[in-house]
Amino acid sequence: MVINEMYEQTVEQLRGRFDARELRMVLDVMNGVFLEPHTVETAVVADIADSFQLYPGVYDIKFCKVYIRR
Repeated sequence: MVINEMYEQTVEQLRGRFDARELRMVLDVMNGVFLEPHTVETAVVADIADSFQLYPGVYDIKFCKVYIRR
């Protein structure tokens, strides 16, 4: 399967499940990660959970534009 076809299929499968900000966050977290078909579901969830734990608040600020003013 050609990479463009894989991309199009992935976009179609995810359409309506996430909003644009959520998808950008997932792409940011998973940037540079090579996934095998049998590890996609568990790896994506684990990597996102790890990123939220390691960098608390970073993704809220970066993708949701939530700023705390002091």
